[in-house]
Amino acid sequence: MRIVKSAAWLAGALLLAAAVPSHPGPLDERIVAIGFRYQPAEMTLTQGDPLEFTNLDVARHDVTARDAGPDGLPLFASETIGTGMTSAVEGLDDLPPGVYDFTCTLHPDMLGTLYLDSADG
Repeated sequence: MRIVKSAAWLAGALLLAAAVPSHPGPLDERIVAIGFRYQPAEMTLTQGDPLEFTNLDVARHDVTARDAGPDGLPLFASETIGTGMTSAVEGLDDLPPGVYDFTCTLHPDMLGTLYLDSADG
């Protein structure tokens, strides 16, 4: 019975993954966790664009900047969420253009890079 449930869950996760755009548009930028990896692992945004994190993996994950601000807190972060949940990535509004690495605080081998372009072009 446990194998059947696992197979059913995997099939459902794969269907959800197929529903998430592989290259979302500017108003639907999204990072997805699946297979203990971020998809995409590299993403370019323009200042002011929203960013969401969706977890389609079996474990809980988050998206957290590897660099901290003057207050000692990560420059940006999502909530730590479970399977099938989505969280906004907060803190991007105040960042200058640049390159920002991020990770999952629970799984430090999950790595990604955010390229933030200027809104001025």
